[in-house]
Amino acid sequence: MVCPSPRGQSCSKVLMTVFAIMEAKITPDKLQFFPFKGYTLHLLPCFRQITSGILVGIKRDMANDFKIVKKMGNGDDRNEVVHLNVWYNARHFRINSIYSHPNSYPDFSFIDSSTETIFIGDFNSHPSSVGLS
Repeated sequence: MVCPSPRGQSCSKVLMTVFAIMEAKITPDKLQFFPFKGYTLHLLPCFRQITSGILVGIKRDMANDFKIVKKMGNGDDRNEVVHLNVWYNARHFRINSIYSHPNSYPDFSFIDSSTETIFIGDFNSHPSSVGLS
C-alpha cells in the first residue's frame, strides 16, 4: 500500500499504532480476507447494503478495549461511532472513530470527551454546513 506521508514515505515505512477505516463495508465473515499482520482487528459491520462499517486495527502488543457506541439506523441520525481505549507508555487515550452519513443530522452529545480524547473519522461535512463560505 502506498500513501502520502509528510516525508514522502510509503505507508509500509510509517509506523502505525492504531488505524481506522471508515465505510469499510465489511461483514464478520469477510474479515479473514484483511490480513493486517501484527494487528488486532475490531469491526463495526456494515449496515444492510449501505456503504458503512468501521474497521479498527491496533498493534497486538498494546492493551486496548473496543466498544461499539452507535450503529447506523434508519432515522435522521444515520451515524456510526466506535470507541477504543488504548494504553500506551502508561498513558490512557480514548479514540472515537466516527462515520457521519451524508445528509444525516448527527447528535454526538452522548460521547464522553475528556483530556487525551482523539476524534477521527469521515464527517461528510461541507464548508457551508459548518458555517464557512
